[in-house]
Amino acid sequence: MKNYWVFVITGMLLIVTTTGFGRRAYGVILPFMQEGMNFTTTQSGYLGTMLFLGYLLTVGISGVLTTHIGAKNVLLAGGACVILGLIGLVFVANFWWAAITLFLAGAGSALVYTPLLSIAINLYPKKRGTVMGLLMSGAGIGMLLSCLMVPFLLHQLPELGWRGAWLIFAVLTLIVVLLAFCTIKQPSSIQKNNVWRRHVIYYKVGQ
Repeated sequence: MKNYWVFVITGMLLIVTTTGFGRRAYGVILPFMQEGMNFTTTQSGYLGTMLFLGYLLTVGISGVLTTHIGAKNVLLAGGACVILGLIGLVFVANFWWAAITLFLAGAGSALVYTPLLSIAINLYPKKRGTVMGLLMSGAGIGMLLSCLMVPFLLHQLPELGWRGAWLIFAVLTLIVVLLAFCTIKQPSSIQKNNVWRRHVIYYKVGQ
């Protein structure tokens, strides 16, 4: 039971950071970022497109990567992409820099989400409904925290502004990915049994 809750809490935190902070916080930070970088409304829209394009392109190959290098390795690689994307946003200098870093953050979030669900299904098949529900709640929690944290961080870090918000999100994501590295185990059956693919496709379509 202890390992169960360690996995659930770590998994939720992964979704909170890599999906909530890495993919959904953009809409909260956008007005401040647009003003600071003098982006047009069109450019801001394209940046959002790049973010979700990264997610769309990598979610399709995450299952293939999982079968070749293992779910945990894909998950950690995705976490690293999100961290690099968030750190890149701290130092954004122009539109294309922002586009690339947002694409990277979106791509990384997909590489975390899908393998995490496959690990959950294989580790806790009898509790998969509960586990999946708890894990997916992390996206909503991350969005809520973003809405609460961004105004607070802008007030507390006026010299950094919106860059400070991305920096804090990057640091928090790094901590959670390191926690996942230490606590989440790769099920030995995950590469031998392809049943998990159908579950992942089902939940990704729902997402």
